This record gives sequence, structure tokens and C-alpha cells, in this order.
Amino acid sequence: TEINNNNLTKVLFAGSPAVVNAGYTMSGYSSWTTMNFTTERVDIGNIHNGGIFTVPATGLYSFFGDISLRLSSTNGNSKAFGARIFNSTSTTVLAISYYGTGAGGAQGDMPLYWMGNLTAGDQIQIQYRMRADNSSTLSTATVSNITVRKHF
Repeated sequence: TEINNNNLTKVLFAGSPAVVNAGYTMSGYSSWTTMNFTTERVDIGNIHNGGIFTVPATGLYSFFGDISLRLSSTNGNSKAFGARIFNSTSTTVLAISYYGTGAGGAQGDMPLYWMGNLTAGDQIQIQYRMRADNSSTLSTATVSNITVRKHF
């Protein structure tokens, strides 16, 4: 439909995070943590700063990518990794994805996708968390990525 209507899509941001390590103590979920995409391949209009994407103009946007988390240990039987797209202006979860593993395992990859209307000035964050039955170190992986598009 977009092609038939001569609609345009413009990539505003594409990037990956640096590796961030944080200690995890079992057994509840860790707090949601904002991912900072420090490797910016494209950042038109400087919409990303310190893990926050500021919407430049009211309209239709899409966010898509993959969040990859790693643990320092395969010990334990149950782990769950989560990632979400969060509108911190309206405190609304726009999309959420979980990956669970049992009998070991030390990593999880969560695809993220959302498309919808946003208002100029809205602040969007990509966040992650995890839960496991043993303590270890949680790390973000540089293969994680996010792309933000504006649809006209």
C-alpha cells in the first residue's frame, strides 16, 4: 500500500550498543535498563542521545531490531531475558519480547518491532532485563541493533 500511495520511508537512526556488564543477583527480575546505542551508523537530526530517542515530528514511525544479552555462566536451569520498546513520555510499553532457556544456556536474543504514531517530543527507550536461578554477570552484546524509520 505504501508503494501504491507513493509513501516514503526515511531511516533516521541505525546503531548498536557497546558492551555493558552488570552483576545480577538471583532470583527476581532485574530492573529494566535502558540500552545506549553508542555506535551510531546513522543518526539524522541527532534523535538519539544517551539511550533516548526523541521524536522530531508527529507522525508514523517504526522501530525494529534485535536485542542480544549474555550471561557469564551457564549454571542454573532457568533463565529469561526480556527487551522492550518503551515510551517514557507516556510511560507506555509499545512492544515487548522475551526469550527463555532451561537446562543451562547463557544467552538470549529478542527481536523487537513496533510501528505506530508518535508525537513530537516523545522520548523512546529500548530497555532490557533478565531473571535466572543463579547469580552471574549480565552483558549486552554488540550484535544488538535498532533501526528507527519515519514513514511519510
